Amino acid sequence: MIPAGKQKLKTQNGSNVFFNERKLFADKLSCEAYLLHISEVASLLQTSLENGLTQKQINERLAAFGYNRLTAQKEKTPLQILLQQFTGVAVYLLLAAAFI
Repeated sequence: MIPAGKQKLKTQNGSNVFFNERKLFADKLSCEAYLLHISEVASLLQTSLENGLTQKQINERLAAFGYNRLTAQKEKTPLQILLQQFTGVAVYLLLAAAFI
C-alpha cells in the first residue's frame, strides 16, 4: 500500500522506497540512496546522467536553495578543547578509579 501523497520506486534489490514529489531533493534521497540504481537517483533529482542540469534548472535550484556554502563557525579556544576531553562517562570512571 502506498502512503497518501507518496510515490513508489522499486530499488535494485527489490525493496520499495516511497517519496513525496513536493519535498526538497534532499528529502527524496533521505532514504537509503545507496540502494537505488544510479538512473533512479538521477530520476529523483530530475537530472540527466548524460547532460547534467540545464541552465534553467540551475537557475531554479540556485533560487530555491542558494549556493552550496558552509557557514563560518566560531573557533574553539585551546581551553575549551581541553575541557571537552573530560565530558565522557568513561573519563569520570577512570578519574574515580585513580582516586580510589
